[in-house]
Amino acid sequence: MPRLALWLGLDPVDVEGISEPAARALRAPAVVLRAPSAPCNAFGSAKRIAAWLPNRRSLERFEGASHCDFEKPSNWRCESVCGAADPAIQARIVEEAASAVRTALAQ
Repeated sequence: MPRLALWLGLDPVDVEGISEPAARALRAPAVVLRAPSAPCNAFGSAKRIAAWLPNRRSLERFEGASHCDFEKPSNWRCESVCGAADPAIQARIVEEAASAVRTALAQ
């Protein structure tokens, strides 16, 4: 995608080990927002994915977040396995994501 302004990873998960080639090939600026390592995010696979991104601008960990906090709205399936989404954490994630988009579009 030659005109991609930003790739925004919201606690991205790679359970099959297929993201490395795609991440290494991505040339767009990238921002990764993640939850702490847990079974629901393949034990922090976002951190591994972020390490492969050649144009990563930031990697931010949201303390106390669950994988479901990166879904808005989340659903009963995620919350029953990974824990309830926290509206305060979700608001922080939305603000950080919006800030990353504004910065990317301004460049």
